[in-house]
Amino acid sequence: MIQKNKPMNNHNFVSRETLNPYQEKNETLTIDLSEHSQTDISYIDAGNAGNAGNAGNAGNLDTPETPETPETPETPETQIKWTDKKPLIVNKLAPVMPLNRMMLPTSIRECIFEHAYRINNTAPDFSAISTIISIAAIAGGNVEIRPKQNDNWVVPLTIWGAMVANASGNKTPSASCGIGPLQQVQDTVISKQSGLEKRAYEIKKSMYNQKVSTLEAKSKQAFESNKDAEGMRYLEEIEQLSPPTEALARNIYINDCTVEALCKRLKSNPAGVLLYRDELSGWLSTLNQTGREHERSFYLEAYNGSKNKYIQERISRENIELERVIVNVFGGIQPSLILPLVTEKMAGRKDDGLLERLLQMSVYPDSNKSFITDKRPNYWLIEKLKMMYEKVAELNSPLNPTQFSFNRDAQLMWNRWSEQALEEEKTVPEQWQSMFAKRPAHCAKLALTFHLIDEAAAHSQNQPFEPALKVGKKSLVRAISWMKYLKSHTKRILTMSNCNTVSPSALSLESNLAKLYPDFTKHQLSQKGWKNLKKSSERDEALKLLEKKGYIISVDKPTKRYLVHTDYQGE
Repeated sequence: MIQKNKPMNNHNFVSRETLNPYQEKNETLTIDLSEHSQTDISYIDAGNAGNAGNAGNAGNLDTPETPETPETPETPETQIKWTDKKPLIVNKLAPVMPLNRMMLPTSIRECIFEHAYRINNTAPDFSAISTIISIAAIAGGNVEIRPKQNDNWVVPLTIWGAMVANASGNKTPSASCGIGPLQQVQDTVISKQSGLEKRAYEIKKSMYNQKVSTLEAKSKQAFESNKDAEGMRYLEEIEQLSPPTEALARNIYINDCTVEALCKRLKSNPAGVLLYRDELSGWLSTLNQTGREHERSFYLEAYNGSKNKYIQERISRENIELERVIVNVFGGIQPSLILPLVTEKMAGRKDDGLLERLLQMSVYPDSNKSFITDKRPNYWLIEKLKMMYEKVAELNSPLNPTQFSFNRDAQLMWNRWSEQALEEEKTVPEQWQSMFAKRPAHCAKLALTFHLIDEAAAHSQNQPFEPALKVGKKSLVRAISWMKYLKSHTKRILTMSNCNTVSPSALSLESNLAKLYPDFTKHQLSQKGWKNLKKSSERDEALKLLEKKGYIISVDKPTKRYLVHTDYQGE
């Protein structure tokens, strides 16, 4: 008789505290890992035990002989020597700071947290960065900040960021908190203003053409009368006329385009555009395609927001000359899809600065304890946010941007913090140093963005938007708190490759192996309809991982099927 002690196949998952979105409280993440106990099998040969008691009969010739047991034919099942299963390890990600309400300007914090709560109590981080990046994109090249007191180093307002979460992370509805008002302001304010400016330009151009025609006619008449000196004076008057500046039809928001199409958009948008992709993985994949390497370098330059002209010449197309190139980038991406970019960066294979730019405002938060919410939107908060967007949209001087600087108290704080940031940069791993080197500029950008938000909220809707040119200590304090918060998220993303995470499909299949014992086929598995195993890709992923860990073995004879580990017999 065989006695067998079966292991307990316990999986301990993440336990999280349920958070009230209106409480300022750190979220705790606890993962308890249990090793699978090894199988202990003890053998007791009942037949031999009985014979031991009848040893005196060994010489008895009358004892009938025991017939020989025919040999069992060998099968794949009998040939398998099962080894101990490797545990399905779940290592927790690096810890991150939660978003604190006080990190946001007063005028937008309630709208952001209320929006996140209505999405079944989703973490507010995505709603927050979508709002901040959208406001920065509206201001764009119309503003810049000089972080240092004496140096002429200026920083344009370009911000890239990503919402990192699994497919069920509510990235798209969270992004609508910031993207939605931007699209509305584009339609109700910016496009209308652009239309008025275009009509005014057409009128001015007509008046200019009429003056030129009149002077040309007088010049022609003078030349015909042999009055060359008079004719030349009329031509000189034409040269002194200044043609009207062509109206810029600003259109901030764009989803998908080639670099060539983007250049055409930027020609009338020197203040820049916002490239929003619901899934940034598609955009990133195009930058890695053979023959499109130039697009990658174009976006790197667009992040810098240089005031130098950008000239693109192609044999098959009309040449394009841009006064400025400014592109903000924002969207969602799954951890597994940004991981290759991180791996390339850590290995030094693609170290051109793309990841450093993208991660400046990227967050990978812990999930809130989700539950069904059904709360009426606070339209007053939404309208208040929209009005603030409209104020910022009044800024319109992309070729001569308004320059901001810190006031005295903020400058002293900036000097201290930037010195500390430089010292910290020297202590981080070499692969991270280029990332940390961009933090001072990003801190200044955030301080300017928070300053514009406060100024817009304080301005009357009936007065033109003329923000104070000195950024105060309050805006910088918020920006510095964001730098600490963002640093924790950057570290989580950069260390993802060190985590051995188990897919939900593998866990689902493992929990059902006893029902499939002793063997099963892929077709039989597809008919079960179990959670996280309904798609072919999910089943393939689970089978591959469980076979690698020793839970199942695939055999081809007599038919293709999977044998289940004997630990699951009789469970």
